[in-house]
Amino acid sequence: DCAGMAADLYETYTVTIVAAMLLGSTIFGKSSAFFMPLLIGGVAIIASIVGTFFVKLSRTKAEKDLYIMGSLYKGLAVSGILAAVFFYIVATLLPLSAPLKGAPFVIPPLNIFWMAVLGLVLTGLTVIITEWFTGMYGPVKYVAQASVTGHGTNIIAGLAISMISTVLPVIVLAISIMIGYGLGGGFSGSPSTGLYGIAVTVVSMLSMTGMVVAIDSYGPITDNAGG
Repeated sequence: DCAGMAADLYETYTVTIVAAMLLGSTIFGKSSAFFMPLLIGGVAIIASIVGTFFVKLSRTKAEKDLYIMGSLYKGLAVSGILAAVFFYIVATLLPLSAPLKGAPFVIPPLNIFWMAVLGLVLTGLTVIITEWFTGMYGPVKYVAQASVTGHGTNIIAGLAISMISTVLPVIVLAISIMIGYGLGGGFSGSPSTGLYGIAVTVVSMLSMTGMVVAIDSYGPITDNAGG
């Protein structure tokens, strides 16, 4: 389970980084824009490794039973915060040069930082939305209640919830694309740098892949334990 998902995410992550590097090279030439995606991914790996040390359960059994997922998400939160700090250092130490074709907008270092933070926020919102629709909350309880009256209502309720669950991620992703495009100068007469802004945002969003896969690995462990 984890090997298949990790391979799929690795492919997506690699393609995204290469695409961002190609955009940076095409728009800015051989400048820091070419290496920025690699640096974002590199420092995020360090942040993810540090975040794993914060995944600890409480001492009492009652708290362990209640906050297992909370301890996992705590590690993800620490990784995200630490990654944001690293992103700020990278953005300020490696400012982007002017675009090759003389676009009127040069991306400020602070905008690069906010693009990266936007990707982290997008990751966090995706986790929250996923937890809401798949955890012990209203949507799952609704499907469970529908199961009382038979298989048919179970299928109908599950299908309805699955369709509804796609709305929020699409909205959040669309808004993030617009913000990233704007931070890159897309709405300031420089669509090419705007596309680079979207690329940086997506690379940042996927930079937490290591921590997300680590959290997901607890699922197959639980399944194999008969949970």
